[in-house]
Amino acid sequence: MKSTTFGLDIGTTAIRAVWLSKDNNRYSYEASAVAPTPTPGIQSESPLDHQELAKYINKLITDAKIGTREVSIALPERQVFTKVIDMPVISEKELSSAIYWEAEQYIPAP
Repeated sequence: MKSTTFGLDIGTTAIRAVWLSKDNNRYSYEASAVAPTPTPGIQSESPLDHQELAKYINKLITDAKIGTREVSIALPERQVFTKVIDMPVISEKELSSAIYWEAEQYIPAP
């Protein structure tokens, strides 16, 4: 089975993308791109800056001819919040609600 996910690293100084396809146990290089992160980039809290960054990334991916929409993203550690929580075995619908209420306890931002 052929895998078609590309990797996208949105850093504070550069944005990197690489597309490797995997067919069984063989990897093949498809495309890649590297560009400096526009200022203020991901560090901004402005929705307008985030929209501009999204347009910039979209153009980078288009220009690199990355032909898949499946993506795995890496973000700078200081830009993300990670918390491991223990959850009981529950239905997917209940899990969605439970995650929302758990997040309310730990995330100090809207």
